[in-house]
Amino acid sequence: MSEQPRWTLPDSWSWAQFEEAVHIASDLRSPKEIPALPHIGPEHVVSGRGELLPHNTISEDGVISPKHLFHPGQVVFSKIRPYLKKAFVARFSGACSADMYPLDPRVCTDAAYLKWWLNSEEFVTFVAREQGRTLLPKVNQDGLNRTPLPLPPPAEQRRIVAKLDALSARSKRAKAELERVEALAERARQAIVAEAFGRKRADVADLMSWDGPYSLPPGWQWKSAAEVVEAGADIVYGIVQPGPRLSEGVPYVRGTDIEGGTIKIDQLLRTSREIANRYSRACLRGGDVLLGIIRATKVAIVPDELEGANITQGTARLRPSSSILPQFLALWLQGPVAQGWLRQRMRGIDMPGLNLRDVRRCPVPLPSIQEQTSVLERLNSRLQSLKVACVGASTVASHLERLDRSILSKAFRGELVPQDPADEPASVVLERIRAERVGSDGPTKRRRKAVQD
Repeated sequence: MSEQPRWTLPDSWSWAQFEEAVHIASDLRSPKEIPALPHIGPEHVVSGRGELLPHNTISEDGVISPKHLFHPGQVVFSKIRPYLKKAFVARFSGACSADMYPLDPRVCTDAAYLKWWLNSEEFVTFVAREQGRTLLPKVNQDGLNRTPLPLPPPAEQRRIVAKLDALSARSKRAKAELERVEALAERARQAIVAEAFGRKRADVADLMSWDGPYSLPPGWQWKSAAEVVEAGADIVYGIVQPGPRLSEGVPYVRGTDIEGGTIKIDQLLRTSREIANRYSRACLRGGDVLLGIIRATKVAIVPDELEGANITQGTARLRPSSSILPQFLALWLQGPVAQGWLRQRMRGIDMPGLNLRDVRRCPVPLPSIQEQTSVLERLNSRLQSLKVACVGASTVASHLERLDRSILSKAFRGELVPQDPADEPASVVLERIRAERVGSDGPTKRRRKAVQD
């Protein structure tokens, strides 16, 4: 064993070397021999859960290089980036990527127990000492064979698996409900924003497909975006070719610098003063509203500290006039109604974008400044309540992840299910295997089922 175990095991358990408990199989076949078999790669395995995603056959994927055959009862493990925890128990015959190992559990090892071990943080810690490379970690057969494996009696392994399966199913259901909460919260947020701007409650799909003005509350009126910007400050885009990156110079905002309604100032690139001066029309000042016009229609308000900065051609600048508050304009543009209107007018496939003409035509509901202030106060209050609920759901999801890891850790320390004195100790089973291996010409292998053509 390459290193001493890190924890003490129950008396009926034993530490085994991986190769004592598992045989790494190898049965490479040409894809021409197995065109109809399912083709599984690391990308088809759900990280940490041992579940498979939809996949194709060898023929459908156009495979041209040899692949390992695997069979029911084997465990298939991805040797590339082991920290991704991609291992599953095969329920059918198939072919796996050469970046995966089909594993034959020996008689002392339950296949499902082995799957859970390979998907644990404890195994990842052990295998990290054996893996090669830095950019793309990989564990070879010798390294995997040297890793330790905490081995309970076979009967206890089955009890552990039953408990883990049951707890995992409950955790999965809880996570699905939390994801549903997040989806419902997003729908509620969109409806709340739309309602704040005079749009009666409607299905989100209706909001996103809106194509024209609707009836506004008394005292409100429809204006185009061009009509609510400051006179002499047209809606424009910025620098087309910012030149080489500079350590000093004029910062400029790209669409990728806008996230969650704010500008990520610490990642802004800089251009020369000479280039920035050519696009002085797009010079920024605090309170300007930015709108992404290539690929994503993200929105942000320019903070005072970016006074004098610029933008790229993928971003439009709107400088609000005295008739509209920057926060009001930004929230409208971020909302589902305006976003739906803008996206309907995007053109292009590889790089969909908005024409400035359409941005200038974008409808904007305009109440009095006093009413805008009142709308923002009510809207921010409701959105804050919704945010608190989402944060609560996110916190519970994080707790669930930690609980899952804790349960798995307890399983491999003998703390998840009680030990049964009647179980044959793992050491006895291991000794039989060691004796058989010494008396044979090579490692014993489990008999595999033939591949069905």
